[in-house]
Amino acid sequence: MWKKGSPSATTIVQQRQEEQSARNELFAGKDEIHIDTTQIPLADQTVGQLVDTAVRTHKDTTAATQRALRAIEESKQIQSETLKQLEDQDKTMSNIRNRMDHINEELTYAEKLLSYMRRCCCLWVCDSCTGADPEEQRKKEWKSRVDRGETRPGASAATGYSKGGGGSAGVAKTAAAGGRAGTSGGDRGGEANGGGDGGRRGGDPDIRLPSEYRATEMRLHEETRRQNDMIDQIHAGLNQLLEGAKVMHDELASQNRELDVLDSKAAATRDRINDVNKNSQLRDFGRGKPKAKKEDMLPTLPTQSEAAVAAAKRLAGL
Repeated sequence: MWKKGSPSATTIVQQRQEEQSARNELFAGKDEIHIDTTQIPLADQTVGQLVDTAVRTHKDTTAATQRALRAIEESKQIQSETLKQLEDQDKTMSNIRNRMDHINEELTYAEKLLSYMRRCCCLWVCDSCTGADPEEQRKKEWKSRVDRGETRPGASAATGYSKGGGGSAGVAKTAAAGGRAGTSGGDRGGEANGGGDGGRRGGDPDIRLPSEYRATEMRLHEETRRQNDMIDQIHAGLNQLLEGAKVMHDELASQNRELDVLDSKAAATRDRINDVNKNSQLRDFGRGKPKAKKEDMLPTLPTQSEAAVAAAKRLAGL
């Protein structure tokens, strides 16, 4: 029987609905307690928590190893492109050297022609007839530069003039040797680390998990083997990058020496061209500035009085 002061029927129904909703949420796992194993010391963790920590750590390690392996592959690709560019640059420098040699041959021929003109023309209309022999003068200047130590004769042979285009082949050959060395090192590392009991390295403790975690243990061992293989690949890739870096350093040093030689040869070629141009010009027999003829001189503008007189004459018909 309903009494005064007791809750109404609507309130009772609402309370029962709230209790039913709370029971449903509880059984559905909404209020389930999640334990963060990373905040618990290893000594206080249960076997299940330790297994979860190991699985999560293995995943993070595998992801980091994959990122490192991708970085190694990208670095190897960049190194290969750089070596190819160095080979192309070496070919370009070889072409420049050959063209400069051809220019010097033509200059030598031009100097011989001028020397012949100086001995045979006898017209005394060009500087080559009266001036000093430019070839002898150039030889004297070169000898004086050698005596002062400004140049080193035979530097071209020391810097790879006798390479015969072998610079690029040497680069490729050394890079290939480095690649083979790195690969063989990686294979030996894989044999040493991949074999054995379940992919475990020497010195690791033999930990046996309960039977319900046997599948997880096998997955962890498989993940460890994958990590060891990737680490061996990273080691081999680093060896290849090191060998390639040494090859690039040697090639760049050789090309720098080659550039110095080309620069000095270009300066000498420029001087020879200037001498040939100067000695091939006709002499100027004029003395001072030529006087302008009277008929060639432009008429000057009339003054104001002259313009007035001319206008009056035109009006008068004169």
